Amino acid sequence: MRIMILSDSPTCSTGYAVCAYGLGKYFARKGHEIAFVGFTHHGEPGYVKILPDDKFLPIYEGISTISIERAFKEWKPQIAIHIRDAFAHTPKFYAAPYSLVSLKYRPQVIIGNYPVQADMLPQEYVDAVNKECNLAVIPTEWGKEVLMFQGVPQNHMESIPWGYDPEFYF
Repeated sequence: MRIMILSDSPTCSTGYAVCAYGLGKYFARKGHEIAFVGFTHHGEPGYVKILPDDKFLPIYEGISTISIERAFKEWKPQIAIHIRDAFAHTPKFYAAPYSLVSLKYRPQVIIGNYPVQADMLPQEYVDAVNKECNLAVIPTEWGKEVLMFQGVPQNHMESIPWGYDPEFYF
């Protein structure tokens, strides 16, 4: 399976980047082909070294929808996993909103990995979760219940904790 992970660059130390790095590492170990789109990566495609495997995975620029579309077109993923707040899809709350489902070369399946940080979220957030992915992965059961209460169908979500990497934390 060809999986492209869109998030902060996996070379950064943000929570989203650490999640993307770990997900890429463990999916690659399971035999999947992995590439990243780094929202903080600029320029030509490069490579991210995955430790301790010493494996290099491609990373594409993700600073605009044009660069994201280019990454989809060139690498041709079957699945995209978007690890970022759903606010990134809302013009009201995000300065440079974007839509993955509107891109011509998008993969067939888009998984949105969205944190829920409060109850009674703005309707724009709920609408983005409903519209911008085929499946929303929420890191907590509580967050899933918040979204269900606000109108996201139960069969549109899964609750999967982000967890930790036992190779670095024991």
